[in-house]
Amino acid sequence: MMSMTHISIGLATTLAITRPDKFQDYLPVIAGAAIGSIICDFDCRSTDEMKDALYGRIVALSLFVVSIVIDLIVRGKVFNSLFQHNVKLILVGLVIFIITSIFAIFSEHRSFSHSLLALALYVGALLCISIPLVIPFLIGYISHILLDIMNKKPVMFLFPSDKGFCLNWFYAGKTANKVFLLFGCIGLLSVIVFNILY
Repeated sequence: MMSMTHISIGLATTLAITRPDKFQDYLPVIAGAAIGSIICDFDCRSTDEMKDALYGRIVALSLFVVSIVIDLIVRGKVFNSLFQHNVKLILVGLVIFIITSIFAIFSEHRSFSHSLLALALYVGALLCISIPLVIPFLIGYISHILLDIMNKKPVMFLFPSDKGFCLNWFYAGKTANKVFLLFGCIGLLSVIVFNILY
């Protein structure tokens, strides 16, 4: 699937599962889900054919930065988590996160960056950095993997094993992507309205 589909489905799924109650509760959910839903595709090169990956990174990073900045201003959950953690632990988490991301960038598409190993490293890093980001990131990441499994190109989620898995149902950028994007957008709006009303 394409990046906006991953982001919309990741956000809708995460909001539906976590059911944030107050405005401040939305901030770590949006930040974690946005990054989690797109970080698997760090292995996509920003070529003319992969402009979608670049746009997805920009949108996800924008959602992340805006949510984190607002959280810091209102002294929300991420803010409180950062100031409760040991600075050395946060630095260790950042190093693990950055090294994992660098390795993902230079890996083959749908290999390391789509694996349980990468997920474990990212989650471990986030546990060191800010616990409120962990569950939203995890849900966003898993939603990405599940969407990609439906495609025709295998996902090597047991990396370093080169054996991949796919359901072989759709091509990433075709009609199914548009349908899932529509479902993601409708789902996202529905979940937000439902959470506000109830």
